[in-house]
Amino acid sequence: MKKMFLLMGLITLLIFLVSCTDNIAGEAFKFKAKAIPICVDSDGLNATVAGSVTALGVVYNDACLGDLEVFEVYCDNGRQRNTALPCQYNQYCSNGACTSICTDTDGGNNLAVSGGVFIRGIRQGVDSCSRKRSGIVEEVSTCANRNSVECKVLELDCNQNGTRKINHLENCPNGCANGVCY
Repeated sequence: MKKMFLLMGLITLLIFLVSCTDNIAGEAFKFKAKAIPICVDSDGLNATVAGSVTALGVVYNDACLGDLEVFEVYCDNGRQRNTALPCQYNQYCSNGACTSICTDTDGGNNLAVSGGVFIRGIRQGVDSCSRKRSGIVEEVSTCANRNSVECKVLELDCNQNGTRKINHLENCPNGCANGVCY
């Protein structure tokens, strides 16, 4: 009798396990595989953006080949490739991208904003106030037009083709403070 109960118990357990295993196995294999891209490029063949390529889990970054070329990494038919791209005549390579030789932080001849000029990333100077009194020009932090004093701003800018710094004095009819006409 004990053997019969034991046998019945084992058969019941076996039936239960088989039915559960089918359910568990069925659920366990219900997943969707995600396609892993073989090659992903952040900027394409663009020398003016410092981009990167991830190929089979390895990251490759754009880099400079001297001052005038970018070592550009890109994807081609799912494979990582590279090439040398030249910078334009008014650009140089910095941190993996071609950028303007001359940059003006206030966007050009802007008397309402104090800016600075950089050549190849090195600051060349900032806009400043100056006053002319009795024929003598001196740099000052603030000035106002009164008592025969001419108040001007020395505006720094890049030349038209973006290759060098230019300076010019501009009148400030109401005065100047910290390189800004008011």
